[in-house]
This record gives sequence, structure tokens and C-alpha cells, in this order.
Amino acid sequence: MKSLLLLLLLVLLLLHESESATDNPIGVNYGTRGNNLPPPSQVVELLKNTNIGKVKLYDANPAILRAFAGTSFDITVGIPNEQIPSLVDQGTALSWMRQNVATYLPDTRIRGIAVGNEVLAGKNSNQQLAAQLVPAMNSLQSALVTLKLNDLIKITAPQSLATLSTSFPPSSGTFRPDLAQSALVPLLTFLQATNSTFMVNAYPFMAYRSNPRDVSLAYCLFLPNSGVTDPGTQFLYSNMFGAMLDAVISAMKKLRFPDVRIGVSETGWPSLGDPSEAEVSLRNAMLYNRNLVFYISSSPGTPLRPKQQIDTYIFSLYNENLKEGPASERNYGLFRPDGSTVYDVGILKSGSVITPPSPFVSPNPPTPVTIPITPPPPPSRPPFATPPSPVTTPTPPSVGAPPAPVTYPSPTPPSVGAPPAPVTYPSPTPPSVGAPPAPVTYPSPMTPSFPKPPPSPVTFPAPMIPPSPVIVYPAPMTPPTPPYSGTPSTPSGGHGAPVWCVAKPNADATSLAAALGFACGEGGADCLAIQPGGACYYPNDVTSHASYAFNSYYQRHGRNYWNCDFRNNAVVAISDPSKQATSMSLLCNQLTKLPPRPCQTSCCLRLRWLQLSSKVSSRILRIFSLYTREVVSRHLSLIL
Repeated sequence: MKSLLLLLLLVLLLLHESESATDNPIGVNYGTRGNNLPPPSQVVELLKNTNIGKVKLYDANPAILRAFAGTSFDITVGIPNEQIPSLVDQGTALSWMRQNVATYLPDTRIRGIAVGNEVLAGKNSNQQLAAQLVPAMNSLQSALVTLKLNDLIKITAPQSLATLSTSFPPSSGTFRPDLAQSALVPLLTFLQATNSTFMVNAYPFMAYRSNPRDVSLAYCLFLPNSGVTDPGTQFLYSNMFGAMLDAVISAMKKLRFPDVRIGVSETGWPSLGDPSEAEVSLRNAMLYNRNLVFYISSSPGTPLRPKQQIDTYIFSLYNENLKEGPASERNYGLFRPDGSTVYDVGILKSGSVITPPSPFVSPNPPTPVTIPITPPPPPSRPPFATPPSPVTTPTPPSVGAPPAPVTYPSPTPPSVGAPPAPVTYPSPTPPSVGAPPAPVTYPSPMTPSFPKPPPSPVTFPAPMIPPSPVIVYPAPMTPPTPPYSGTPSTPSGGHGAPVWCVAKPNADATSLAAALGFACGEGGADCLAIQPGGACYYPNDVTSHASYAFNSYYQRHGRNYWNCDFRNNAVVAISDPSKQATSMSLLCNQLTKLPPRPCQTSCCLRLRWLQLSSKVSSRILRIFSLYTREVVSRHLSLIL
């Protein structure tokens, strides 16, 4: 008994530790394109003196992964774009997963895999690579399932905001027509099915640099400004970062993916640039990143998703002197290669002093900056959109507390405290991220990709009992490519035993009808037998028809566990109904109440047995759950 109680307490402690590790939304990108960077062991020691909880890599560097062993940092391993084509092969993907991920577990807390960077719309993107992205992710997911790591590690693919054709106002956010159906729908389908996050690289710096006349610097730096009101939602946006994310959320919603989580794989502001880069300065970089940390830590979410924590990775950890392009590309770092801070953004733990380790010498020592602190009073605005109250000192906050933003007036126009230029709606050429796109005509809403139902309410008929009007389903389609392939799942201990997918007996009729429409239409299930006059048309009710369609979809798409979900309206049954055909005939006749057309076909008898077995399974699980809860409560009360 004592051992049982100790085990229970240990599990609770582990759960608490796991939740605490993932609660910190602030991460950093650890790039290695420099010839003067410290060894990974020193990097880890530096990060231990900060409040950063997550680290994203751009490859699977063995030395770096070993250095993070035994630490509490959540690590995301990157896959370079050039490796994507080879990972389409499932055997290669499995070998990669064993060599670059499984080998380092559990000592190194690998929790994510980032497949490529800006593959769909970026300077290195191309159509062939874009076509291979989701197949490679499918193969990697199958490898995770094979290694039983799919619940621990999530796969994503960071994308550029150049995937948007319209980004302003945020409610008008729309993906590019040439990418929407061909690339983004398969990607979002994968992310939705695996409960992964759609990661985007969001740079207000880029937006301001491309259009400084129409974009307010204060709006980009989270400083007090009059804000911009979205005429579609009436939300007041006080910063461009939140507006960018809501533009992506709106675009996903237009493709019928309203619930896919969003995260930020890269964001930042360079501290040093070429003479022609007037928007680049140490002051702007410090203000942006410091206020970003405060914004993410203290006000999770955006106006469209005010309660969602947004995991955000700052770019980048170090200045990297081998990066190509203008000087700003080599000066995004929070730290210099010698370990000294380029500027303080409030991520250092209280009392931490970063001392440059020998023999590294800072190649660009900081220049003291003295700026008067005279912040203008922020204007009145809704509670969500109100920027954090400024403080009068840049002193780092206490341990665990989010840093307070530092507000300074701009020494050059546009004035930091001044409101942005008036915005008149509707504008024929509204400002957006990048160049203003040409008007785009979008296709009519597509059929929702299940398991998510359409976001707008849809009215369906109640479960039907003849002589109610018959249900006419779409003709069966050629089965689409599964969200991702893999070995068909079997029940534990089943050694390849057959399984079936049926509707949950207590599922809502409206939800079942929506799922049924998907299975028989876009899902490609064979629904001829439940059409009027078909062999399994009776019993004519939505639960029976849904069970038949769910099982057809499940068997056609590989019998993976993710193929029998239908937004939690389906359950897997492991009893063979064919052995119960004789005993089920009477029950089937009683349920249909149709003497002229008794339930005699084998498919109908199997269907009714599946429904009964799912009801019994649900009741057994409910009883077991109640019993377990009672036992645990009793032992906890004894401990307390």
C-alpha cells in the first residue's frame, strides 16, 4: 500500500514538472552560422542564467543535443530544407528519427521537430520542395508512431507570412490562392490531425522596413499609440505583432481550420545594420524584444484568441558572423559570441551576471546609450489592446516575473509617442506585410477537412425513423491520400487482430450528421450500402449510417487511431461481430421495428453488434473510471 501511494505521489510530481516546463512561452533560436561561437556546453550554462524555457535548433547537431542532456529546456530539432526530399521515404525517415531523436531521449527533452524553414513561400522555396513537404512529415509521423513517441513529440513546419495574399486588416487575412488548396490545406490537415502547432515567422521589422511611411514605428515596437481598428471585428490592435498573428488565424479559418494552434517560430529586431538601414538600431532592438517578452508573458493570446498561449521563439541567441546579406542579418542576437549581452531584454534571472568566458573576446563591445525617459501617457483603449504600463527603469525583473517594457521617445521621426497616421476604411490599398497584394478572388468555401466540423452552425435533420425523409449522401469518391501513412494500428496484445470503427452511442446527432457527410463525401468512404435501397440502408437512423461510414473510412485509410476520431464521435471496437450474427438477429429486428424488411444482411448484423459492443465498452470504462477515482481520493485523504 505504501509503495502504491509513493508511486502516485511520484506521478503527480512528474506531471507538475512537465506542466511547469511547458508553461514558459518564451524560447530562442540557437543558430550556429558563425566561426566565433562558444562550445555548446558554455551555451547551456549561459541559458541556465536566463528565464528562457525553450530552444529551437536548425539541425540535429549531436554535440548540442548531448549538451542539453539533463536540463529542463524543451528542444525543437530542425531539419534543413535540403534534407526534406530524402525523408519522403519511410525507411529513411525511421532511420533519421532513431539516429537524431530517439538516441538522445529521455536525457534531452526533445519535444518538437521543425521540418524545413519557409518551404512554401520564402527565398529558398520551390514547387518541387513544397510538394514534398507534407509527404516527408507523414513519413516522420509514422516513424514517431513506430517508436511510440507520437504523444511526446510534435512535428511542424515553420512558414513565412509571405504565404498570405492579404494580411490587413487582420480579419481579411487570406492565404495565397496558388498555395491554399495545393499546399496549405494538406499541411493544416496534418497539423490538425496530430494536434500540432502552425508555426510562422513574424517580423514587424520587415513590415516597417518595407513601408515606413504608412506603418508606425511605435505600432511595431509595442509602444503607446492610437492603435488600428479592424472594421470587420471592431478589435483595436495596439501592436503589429498581434495583428500579424490574427491575419494568419483568419486565413486558417477561411480554409475551415479555425482551431489549429498558432505559434511564432521566429521574430526579432536587429541591433546593427548598414548605413542604409535606418530602421535598425540598438534602441529599437531592445524596445521590440523587451516589450515582446512582456507582451507574451503577461497577456497571452491575441484579440481573436485571447486565451491561447503563444509559444514564441526570439531570433536569435547569438550574432552570427557568417550569415549572408546586409549587416542586419548578422546582428539579431541577444548575446555576443563572448557571452555578453548585446542589450538587456529582461530574460536574465535575478542576480545573474554574465561574465565573458576566456578566451572569447567581444568583437563589438556595446556603446553606452543615454536617452531621456519621458513616456507620453497611453491613450484610452479596450483592456486587451492596452499596452503594458511603462516603468521608469530598465532594471531586470525578479525571477519568473515578465519584464516591464521601457518606453522612450523617438529621437527621429516618426515620434515614438505620437499616434500613427490616420487610417481610413475601406482603403483601396491597405498596408500589409510586404508589398500590397493585388485584389484576389477566392474560391467558395470548401468542404471541411475532418475531424474538425465547419465553424458556422449547420442544421441537420434529427435521427430518422421511417417513414421520415431519406438521407441522400454524396456518391463515393476515390479515397484521398491519407493524412499520413503508417502501420495499421491494432489493439494492444491483439497481434494483428481486426478492429472496427463505429459511432459512439451517446454522440450528438448533429455532430454525427456532419461527420457522416464528411466520411461519405470528401473522406471517400463507400456509402452505397446505406443509400435508399442499399443492403444496409435499414435501420434508417443517423447513428447506424454513421457507424457504417466511419468503419468504411477507417478501413480504407489504414486503420490508424487518428482515422477513428471524427471529432470524438467515434470509437474503436475489437469484438468480431461476424461471430454474433445469429444472436444479434432478434435484437436488430427489435431496434429497426420494420417487419417488412428485417435485418438479415451480414453487414447490417455486424453494424448492430458493433454498436452494442461500443455501448458495453463505454459503460465498463465509466465504471472503472469512477472506481479508480474513489480509490485515489481515499488514499489521498489518508495521506493528507
